[in-house]
Amino acid sequence: MAFPYFTLTPENQQKWDDIISTIPSFVADTYSDLDSTYDYVCDQLESPFIENKKCWDEFYDKWADAFYTK
Repeated sequence: MAFPYFTLTPENQQKWDDIISTIPSFVADTYSDLDSTYDYVCDQLESPFIENKKCWDEFYDKWADAFYTK
């Protein structure tokens, strides 16, 4: 069964913000690389988001900040 891609709508903006805000602690606790952190976020969203450029860019920036400053 294929999952629909995550879309950033007003209805799910808070869910996205809540999950993205956990990335720094997740990376600090697990030393997670990009792929593992992406999987973690997808698990939390219950949906992949790689097709959403705005989400991907925000995710990557948050991950890179956490990963390279640990």
